[in-house]
Amino acid sequence: MALKGVPLRVPITASFFSTSHFCLTERDNMQVGAPPHIARAVQALLLDHFVDDRVISRIFPIAWPPRSLDLNPCDFWLWRFLKDCAYGGNIRTLPELKASIPRHVSTYY
Repeated sequence: MALKGVPLRVPITASFFSTSHFCLTERDNMQVGAPPHIARAVQALLLDHFVDDRVISRIFPIAWPPRSLDLNPCDFWLWRFLKDCAYGGNIRTLPELKASIPRHVSTYY
């Protein structure tokens, strides 16, 4: 990470937005207890690709709780995406739903 977010913006653009269905192919590390911060260049990049209600940050409508240990990319993107996929079909029973979830996970992972 560097000042003005330029080095951070390049990996985000190269790896995150170029992958199929926005799935991450590598793990990211998140510093525990770090205060929320986001560079203007990264803000602009996120606004270009997502609507305001899909971004969690201190300058967007969904505020990132200070020093949160609970939020990570899976919490605000992956689970919502998988839920939309799993419920997207004609699910009638709980066993069908339980079978649908791993099927969709294996499709994207």
